[in-house]
Amino acid sequence: PAAISVLSTPSGGCVDLAAFRAAGEAFTPPMTQEEADYAFCGMDENHDKKVCSLEFFGIIKIGQFFPSHANLEQLKEEGVLKERPAEPEDQVDKVDELFPEVLPSTPVSVGDLQKYFGVPAMVNGRAEITLHLVRDAAPPGEEEQLAITDAFDGALTKELQLDIEVEGMSALQADYATGHAIGFNPRDRTIEIMWTAGAVKDGGALDVLMRQHSLQIETSIKDAIDAKGFSWLERSTVWVKTTLNYYGPQASQMPDGQKISKDIGHKPGEDSEDTAPAYVTSSE
Repeated sequence: PAAISVLSTPSGGCVDLAAFRAAGEAFTPPMTQEEADYAFCGMDENHDKKVCSLEFFGIIKIGQFFPSHANLEQLKEEGVLKERPAEPEDQVDKVDELFPEVLPSTPVSVGDLQKYFGVPAMVNGRAEITLHLVRDAAPPGEEEQLAITDAFDGALTKELQLDIEVEGMSALQADYATGHAIGFNPRDRTIEIMWTAGAVKDGGALDVLMRQHSLQIETSIKDAIDAKGFSWLERSTVWVKTTLNYYGPQASQMPDGQKISKDIGHKPGEDSEDTAPAYVTSSE
């Protein structure tokens, strides 16, 4: 949304609560003020009453930003969500104690997932695409990395029928688990991609679609990369994590919480890379 577009500018920036609420109103369906406050509170990691680019995209990357409604009420009582000058340092230190510990993910059953039908959700995710290079080939340069990212963007957009927007990309040396790598090559590279897709009216339908077509989604991304025809590429490994943060009147009543994540594909070097499927839906 335009109200928070500064977050994705090259130089970065910050937005206050008013801008965040305005951005929430631009979603379809729009977020209520309470829901916008809830998200703002969870994204403001350093409690300075602003959400900045580093916080915003960092939280997208780790896929965890919502505190509980109870903690939100406590923060309101402490004045954290009021648009006024910063509180004393001891007030900020006190707020640090209000955020809950992140609990382990819990698998979500098909029956529970169907109860999310018709509930709107904000969608974001991250992906790791590991490029297994032909022996002695030089690692891909920036132009080739961008081409891989474009292939991922196009394939995911087609499969999910969403307006995917890549918010960040970085390339690292592939990190393999000792003893489990298939065809280990120190020149292999992993491209990490952070992406968003705005809001969807029916998050449950999207979750079920991803669950039913996980293999197709993974294969489509691999095929799009192969279609680039890179002579240096032997094969690719694809892992995508999509997170739906549900909101609206029904969201707080959902059986597995308001945040559902979907893992598709494999990370290199894990046991699951031996072609066994690794498609998991979980709540956090």
